[in-house]
Amino acid sequence: MAHETKSNGRFQIHLSTAIVMMFAAGGMIWANAVPKQTKSYVDPITNKTLTTKIYGWPIWTMIQWEGYSNNPEQGSFLVSGIINGIPCVMLLYILAGILERRIQNDNKSGE
Repeated sequence: MAHETKSNGRFQIHLSTAIVMMFAAGGMIWANAVPKQTKSYVDPITNKTLTTKIYGWPIWTMIQWEGYSNNPEQGSFLVSGIINGIPCVMLLYILAGILERRIQNDNKSGE
């Protein structure tokens, strides 16, 4: 007798898919939170060390200047989150689809 799964219309994934997606999302957050490039300059007028840090994955969208009195505006964080968040969500969705299809194919071949 074949085991039938009841579908109640909700989005459901297997636990193994959720665990892989959790690690993938953590990797994407890490990729966005760690500076991709850091450069230091010495201002010849004030003799202060100025440091630039570039953040963002897959697109470099945030530049932080350390040593200046100004800070990035809150709007730039929002734009960076949107620009880099959309590709990350799409990659997670594609990853979930691939993993779920593989699990379904394994279940069909095992019966």
